[in-house]
Amino acid sequence: DPIINIIQKHIPNAAVLSNVSAELGMQLPSDTTSKFANLFKELDSSKESLGIAGYGISITTLEEVFLRVAEIESTPTNEAFKKPLVPKTNNLVAELPPGSHENSRLEHAADHEAENLKGSPGIDDNDQERIEGRAQIFGTHFLALLLKKWHYFKRDKRGFCCEIFLPILVMIFGLLIMNRPFTFKTPVVPLNPVTLWPQPVNVMYNQYLPNTSAVDPNLISLLDRNVTLVSSSAASLSAFDTEIFTKSQSFDPSLRMAYYIENSNTTTNSWNFTALVNTTARQAAPLAINYMSNAILQEKDSSYYINHALTSMPRTAVQNLRTSSIISGIICVYLFTMGLSFIGASLVFFMVKESET
Repeated sequence: DPIINIIQKHIPNAAVLSNVSAELGMQLPSDTTSKFANLFKELDSSKESLGIAGYGISITTLEEVFLRVAEIESTPTNEAFKKPLVPKTNNLVAELPPGSHENSRLEHAADHEAENLKGSPGIDDNDQERIEGRAQIFGTHFLALLLKKWHYFKRDKRGFCCEIFLPILVMIFGLLIMNRPFTFKTPVVPLNPVTLWPQPVNVMYNQYLPNTSAVDPNLISLLDRNVTLVSSSAASLSAFDTEIFTKSQSFDPSLRMAYYIENSNTTTNSWNFTALVNTTARQAAPLAINYMSNAILQEKDSSYYINHALTSMPRTAVQNLRTSSIISGIICVYLFTMGLSFIGASLVFFMVKESET
């Protein structure tokens, strides 16, 4: 082959590795790298004449090294066949002529030792008892895997804590919370329009009493401290009610209460009024009465006031038990689920870590 001749002309020790179809592979010694430049120049100049489509060079792969080593080890040398197998004692090789008495004795001893070795366990795997049956094989493999994972598990202290101690601690914490009684108290509601309703609190009132006299201005000033008063010229309660119904949606925020004052006499200490309330407003009725009562009381003596608050009836034992059971159930489900999730998460982490090692 002219290509092989060119390569061996520059590198005589080059050996052919493969020559299949249109591809040629050759092995070049590593100590001949200084001759590669001239070799490549001649190959480049002779590409067309030799029909070379392309060429390349690479270092011997690890797979090729292993294959070569295996080939060398599997090929017996002539010397191995030439030398007879003789017993060795203290690294001294004794070569005896065939047919001698000593040689027969040694051969008999060697045969006896070989017979003993055949019965020894672990000498030949083919002579050992094999496991038969799918169920027995499955059980053996399963126990072996459990034993392996147990040894891995003992070495992983963090995984041990996540699988054993953390779930127990979370469950104990959940049980402590569940044993705690839950009691609920309704809040005390102060009858104050400033704290209950959004500002400004619009309040309508009549400017004139039914007898056409003006309402006491001192009473109006006391009402005007915490609310925004809107006057009305209605002469009767029905006209006042109609006006409120007409104008209620024009206020922002909407109208929550109104006062129709029928009598205001500080001389006889008599006051008559009608409170009209928006029933959709929170605590509107008691707040309206309490607010006007405070204004009337302070008109007589400013040092007095009514501090009134609403307290709802306490919850019954059945209501408390039902609510407590619902909350305890939610806490139980949440904490127990969170505690048990540590086990699954640690198992996944353990499997990933095991595959990495």
